[in-house]
This record gives sequence, structure tokens and C-alpha cells, in this order.
Amino acid sequence: MRYHLRRIRNDDGSEAVQIALDINEIDELEKIAQRERKRAGLEPYTDDEIQALMASARRNIRTIEQPEVTYAVQFDTWDYQRGICKIVYELAWLWLGDAYLDDPVAEMLRTVILSGTEQGIAGRITMGSDASPLSLWDGERKAHNRYAAGRGVFCWSASVRYGFWYHRSYEGSQ
Repeated sequence: MRYHLRRIRNDDGSEAVQIALDINEIDELEKIAQRERKRAGLEPYTDDEIQALMASARRNIRTIEQPEVTYAVQFDTWDYQRGICKIVYELAWLWLGDAYLDDPVAEMLRTVILSGTEQGIAGRITMGSDASPLSLWDGERKAHNRYAAGRGVFCWSASVRYGFWYHRSYEGSQ
């Protein structure tokens, strides 16, 4: 059940509560009103008061034809990037094996993931890019790429370049 409460301060100093809810949930009004009275430390409504409240609610029903929804989305991009680093770290370990755990880049990624401090890792994490997810790896023969596309908003890709900047080879030979 979804509803919206608005507290209104009257001229005499008293407080009124305005309750807005969907017409399909009008039968829940009694429960909402009784709960709010209890929270305010007031006695419950009597049956007559509840009947009057319900009649008033039915008289005051309004339909909003083109409702405007306003919202603000807050998104912590740094924590998002740390999460992506964790995915990259785990995929690199999966693809390259336990030898990857001793690599300097793996150590830098662990520091980013665990402590949240920047480590100067070469790379880029973007959101909403128009570039193809694998375009950064065009022509790179020592890259291991994964890409999954879905319907709607969600899509992910991960790429790990190996055997180029490491002093040891994960491919089995130098």
C-alpha cells in the first residue's frame, strides 16, 4: 500500500495530516488514519469518526489526468567504479588463474576494491558511452573479452589485456 502524508500547521498551532492515496486503496484509509493517530499519541477514532472520515474521503476524490512525476536519482559513481574493478579482478583471476594474484596490477585492484584509494591503474570505466564495448580492444590480439547485451537499460562488458604489460606470461610460455 502506497500513500503520501503531508503535515499541515493550522493557524491555531494544531497540526493536521493530509493523506493522499490511490482510489483502489481507499479501504486502507481507516488503518492509515488509526496508525497516524497512534503515532501522534492520540486516542483512536470512534466508529462514527471513521464513517465521517470515509465519507469525506469519497467526496474529495480527485483524478489527476497527466500527473507529473519529479524525482532525483543519486548515484555514487566512485562505489560503482569500485564494483566494476571487483568484477574485472575476479574475471582476470578466473581467466588467468592463481598466478594473477601476485601480479602488481592485481595488487593495485585489490587496494582500490578494499580501501577505495586510487592507484593510477590505466583504464577507463564509463557509463552511457556510445562506443562499442569492445572497440577499445580492436586489433589487440592478447585480449580476452566478454560481452553480454540485454534488453532495456542493462548491458555489461569486461575486457582484460594480458601478456603485454606483465613480466610473466599467463599463456604458459614466455
